[in-house]
Amino acid sequence: MLKTKLILYGIVSLFCTNLSAQRGFITYTFESPVYKFRNGLATERQNAVLHFNQHESLFIYDKIGMDSIQQGPSIRFTQKGENAGAHISASHIDKEGFQVYRNFKTKSISFRITKVKPFEPYIVEDEWLEIDWEIQDEYKIISGLKCQKAKGKFRGRTYFVWFSKEIPLPYGPWKLFGLPGLIIEAQTKNGKFKAIFKNLCFPCLASQYEIKKPQEKKQKTLKEHVYFVDHIFKNVLKEMRAHIPKGSGIKINLNNPRNKKDIIKFRETNRLEKQYEWEDYPGDTPNPFAEEEKETSKSLETAPQTIPIESERN
Repeated sequence: MLKTKLILYGIVSLFCTNLSAQRGFITYTFESPVYKFRNGLATERQNAVLHFNQHESLFIYDKIGMDSIQQGPSIRFTQKGENAGAHISASHIDKEGFQVYRNFKTKSISFRITKVKPFEPYIVEDEWLEIDWEIQDEYKIISGLKCQKAKGKFRGRTYFVWFSKEIPLPYGPWKLFGLPGLIIEAQTKNGKFKAIFKNLCFPCLASQYEIKKPQEKKQKTLKEHVYFVDHIFKNVLKEMRAHIPKGSGIKINLNNPRNKKDIIKFRETNRLEKQYEWEDYPGDTPNPFAEEEKETSKSLETAPQTIPIESERN
């Protein structure tokens, strides 16, 4: 009986060790372009973490507690008169953070957009796109790991990464993946995106983080998300209009859609994904909200007046 118990204990221990051997996390200093309404384009540096196990990965940033706790967002309106206007203050981090989840068994990817008032968080089911990597004969040591260089293109941008076969898992920061080793560092050709190594735990027996697909009440298709972000300023104004106090005298002009040139510039300067696989040019995504906006336009006020808007991100 004792011998049987020892054998069972050994099998269970070996099983748990094998699972733990595939578990770990890597932290990065993450840099990406952001748009600050008051100050224009800026590059934001923050902490990010990639959790992974034997068949899943979860990349997280813009999460409260990983960097700092920011004040909540708000929308404020002045009183009726010559100085009537609005002020937007929007925090882009929340308790759950921006998340990119991959499941390598089902070959599925989804991501979570953080809560930025007046918008609620939502989930997007992305497309599983293989990245065509060119592995190069160039090496360097990062924190004791032998890393090899690779070059790949994804949705209009070129990425240079350093991966290590010493951790033979195809995971990476953000939406980068598919190499014969963990991506330790990455950046775009123009430096708009950087994921710089900070710390690694692998195999990580102490890591008890539960990797799971993010969930929210609201969901958008990928094309809905793309179009929504392309026209984010118009969408902000639409939401602001719903919060205008009655009798304030403030009117918002929504009849000035962004043109092709504006969207191409916006994609180039402010978004990592410049062009999607269904588009002939950046911004060539048809409006999936056309019918909804048609119904809404029937109730628009006549002779709208554009108001001065001062806004910023904390």
